[in-house]
Amino acid sequence: MTYKLFLGPMSKNVIEAVIGLNLPLVLIPSRRQVEYDSGYTGFTTKDLFEQTRGTNVKLCRDHAGPHQGKVKDDGLLSLSEDAKYMDLIHIDPWKVATGYEDGKKRTKELIEYCLSINSKLKFEVGTEEAIFKYEPNFLDRLLFDLRSELGRNYNSIQYGVVQSGTGLDLPGRKNTGTFDKNRLEHFLQICRDNNVLSKEHNGDFLVDNFGIQKRFELGLDAINIPPELGQVESEFFIYNLLKSSTPLFKKLVDICSEDKSRWSKWIVGKRTLSDIEIILTAGHYQFNSLSFINGIKSYFPYSDFEIQELIKTLIKKMFIQAYGSETKDYNL
Repeated sequence: MTYKLFLGPMSKNVIEAVIGLNLPLVLIPSRRQVEYDSGYTGFTTKDLFEQTRGTNVKLCRDHAGPHQGKVKDDGLLSLSEDAKYMDLIHIDPWKVATGYEDGKKRTKELIEYCLSINSKLKFEVGTEEAIFKYEPNFLDRLLFDLRSELGRNYNSIQYGVVQSGTGLDLPGRKNTGTFDKNRLEHFLQICRDNNVLSKEHNGDFLVDNFGIQKRFELGLDAINIPPELGQVESEFFIYNLLKSSTPLFKKLVDICSEDKSRWSKWIVGKRTLSDIEIILTAGHYQFNSLSFINGIKSYFPYSDFEIQELIKTLIKKMFIQAYGSETKDYNL
């Protein structure tokens, strides 16, 4: 079974929708979403494993490593649980790495640490442009050196992260940057030469212009799509609250405005967000909070079913672009 779409579990509804589709899909929890001691989705690492066990859904830890969670840490406690329950772990020390040598050393050590717990684990190495931008030759050097230093354990590396020049504007619901076809093709060749699969991050908001399809036609093996699915849920409440002409819309804005430290990373420069943009940016952080559940969601008793159907529809569009003619093998 081929896994091409790696989706962010932004909420319980996203997780339920992904499981309900019965398609080969991968959930990619960040440490803030799902962690050994729970995250803003309400799931622990073990909880998510139990929820998906026996389904077609695989689990990949996204951005595992130091300073990637709620607090600044070395990431080892988190990884000790990931090694028990994840199928794939994205090793990402580049948020704290002082340069190439430090990042390579940390990558090697974290892979070896995880394999000491579970020898069957697979890994993804490299990172996205927003964390640490690099060129194809950088990834080539990293994979070459890891092959030399890891020995037989190099075979546990399944994916290399490629960078094609794109990023995300979450409040504006768009993919940003400039897609560089030649750069992507160079990265893809590097991955093939080093016997790993290619995976791109920040694949959100590409469906309407067939951006996902174009990448897979070029030879990309997999793509991450994290926050876009969470925005489907945010849009559901924006639409219904504005339509209802109640003060609940302003209440949702106030709930989403809390704890700006969680979502300020999505704001580029000194931009001031509109009320709708605040909900689109911060809504998914609040879907499991009591203030949202009691103050907003309780007025929409059938919202989970409707939201999950909307999420499934979007994932199906992504799936068709990623799998092309192969979709005939799946019940869509």
